[in-house]
Amino acid sequence: MQRFEKIPLSERVGKVGYLIKHTFTVVGRDSDIVNPIARMALYGIVQSSAFLLGAMALLYAMVGEGEAEGLWLWGWTGVLGGLALLVYKFFYFNRQEFRLSYLVHQTVTGEDKSYGDAAGGTRELKSSMRGMALIDMLMAYVNKTSSNGEKKGLSGMLISLVLAGLNEVWDLVNHFMIPAIVVDRVRLRDCVEHMKELQRQVPETLVGVFGIDLFGRIVVTLMAPIYLVMLLLALWLSIALAGALPSITVPTQGTELPAWMLTDGALVITLIPLFALVLLTKILSVVLERAVTAIKVMYFTIFYLQIKHPESIAPELRDELTAYVRMEDDSAAVAAGEPA
Repeated sequence: MQRFEKIPLSERVGKVGYLIKHTFTVVGRDSDIVNPIARMALYGIVQSSAFLLGAMALLYAMVGEGEAEGLWLWGWTGVLGGLALLVYKFFYFNRQEFRLSYLVHQTVTGEDKSYGDAAGGTRELKSSMRGMALIDMLMAYVNKTSSNGEKKGLSGMLISLVLAGLNEVWDLVNHFMIPAIVVDRVRLRDCVEHMKELQRQVPETLVGVFGIDLFGRIVVTLMAPIYLVMLLLALWLSIALAGALPSITVPTQGTELPAWMLTDGALVITLIPLFALVLLTKILSVVLERAVTAIKVMYFTIFYLQIKHPESIAPELRDELTAYVRMEDDSAAVAAGEPA
């Protein structure tokens, strides 16, 4: 298997921007394709909202007065429900990604299938879905361990690099495996050999694109400035609105703070704006993450068909999809469709 390549961040953002612009015009001919994307986004929003609202209720139950008993109940319900949804999301997302790949395959080959058809057409792939979900869970744990764990010394640095690289390779391989399983019914345990065979069959026109890690950490990169702005705004609102919303008093002994932050010599803040903006930011992040994941599934499904089954692509789409996979500009795509 050829080594996967990293490309500069600015180029990666530009290429992802191209795909966001063109994906839904290329494969958006079938409105059913939006269905699994919307389901993943909605699931992610519900999961994040349940956990964050539960955490806020628990925090106010610990420091607040009055209706603490009700807050404890709602808090633990939200947190535990959010954690359960967090575990199950790997299985749910994989199911929707398989169905999305099915719909893209059918659309590109000239068929018009519904979401119900996609559910039925991928039902026999449940074992592969579960297997990939378990690997996704493992990789998520590996990614968290490599980024949050304290690694000291040369050996620790090497372990972190290996774990981070493993996660990035899996993200790329994963999105080639989905269409292999959906289109050709390749068994999960045979996917490594199938990927090697796939690499040998890449046509010359696509060699420069195959194996590029295009999407790695793109969501984190795009959301970082938004996170920073939201955090600063939330901190200001938490102090400014402390008198109008349920608030808590934070001890400030031994700490020198600006006078505008203090009320009668104490730091009084409300956590509601902070949680509200964290929740809003998380929702934006979830929607963007699911959109990027959907684009990955669609892009690599089309890429896979270009390599393995180019003859199955509808004739009127072949030139357009070749330009799409190569991420060529509009003029190049038009030129590709003109007669010689």
